[in-house]
Amino acid sequence: MIENFTFSCHSKNVKRTAFLTIFLIPLNLFMWKGHSTLTRLAIEKNNITLPDIKILPVYKKEIDERECPHLIENKPMRIVDFIALHVTEPDCGMDKKGEETFLMKFMGGPQGYRHMFYPSERWKFPLLFLPMGKAPDRAEHFFNKAKEEFKKGNPSSGWLYLSWSLHYIEDLSMPYHTCQTSFKFFMWKSPIEGTTNVTKNFHYAFEDFVYYLLINEMDGKISLSLIDALSEPETLPFNDVKSLGKEIARRSSKLCDEVFDLSFEMWGERLKVNKRIRLSEEDMRNSLSHPSFKRLIEPLKEALRLFSGSVLRFFYLSEAIAK
Repeated sequence: MIENFTFSCHSKNVKRTAFLTIFLIPLNLFMWKGHSTLTRLAIEKNNITLPDIKILPVYKKEIDERECPHLIENKPMRIVDFIALHVTEPDCGMDKKGEETFLMKFMGGPQGYRHMFYPSERWKFPLLFLPMGKAPDRAEHFFNKAKEEFKKGNPSSGWLYLSWSLHYIEDLSMPYHTCQTSFKFFMWKSPIEGTTNVTKNFHYAFEDFVYYLLINEMDGKISLSLIDALSEPETLPFNDVKSLGKEIARRSSKLCDEVFDLSFEMWGERLKVNKRIRLSEEDMRNSLSHPSFKRLIEPLKEALRLFSGSVLRFFYLSEAIAK
């Protein structure tokens, strides 16, 4: 029953499931790839025990059929499956409307503004050393709505809002959600459109390459211990969701320079162009022999440890309200 569940957190081996699912760049193009599968892996790797009950998925058919057709389910689901399904939903366009601010045009529009957070420690335009973005606030907003629904005795709505809140927390473990861009990506002849396209190319490349590495590790073709990093979660001793999100962003932003620089070393000549380019499978395979590749592994592991620690602490905080 909902009111009797507990969380326990211990590392264990899990089946290696598939890892599927900024400067004027729409965020929905660049979600922290694989929210659903990474969430499930983090739950399993850290032995997070969720209620052993089934609930019906909750969705708005008109929106989700168009932008997130995978959400269309009408059968009871276990809590872990429900979360894995709905944790992706904030990327389905729900943040395209709302509060308006001039900062949105520097963070990829309204959705980017709500899914990102540039901490004060990072230089950014136009606020320089003031924070930008609302992702921690969005996480807090939906966490509080979940609390209200559980109090009303509505577990489906409560878990839905917790899933949404978790999405923003997870986003903040991704360096591209916590840093605006790199000077190495800047196009002087086309500072807005050109820089947007170049940054977009590198963002796609980074996420596609991480995906390539993980699925090949799952298949036993390479051994990098990337998935094992999820069982080594970072410690995040924060007692409210908003503070948790801000600290995740602060730590994630420390990875930006290294990730951006190494990505540029590996793919700069190919991707620094004012048009959309995606790495091919051959490009990614060739990247394994690039001199900079080995130096990219540790920051990737750090991002996965941060992701796992974020999920772990989030469910610890959720224990107090999901009953």
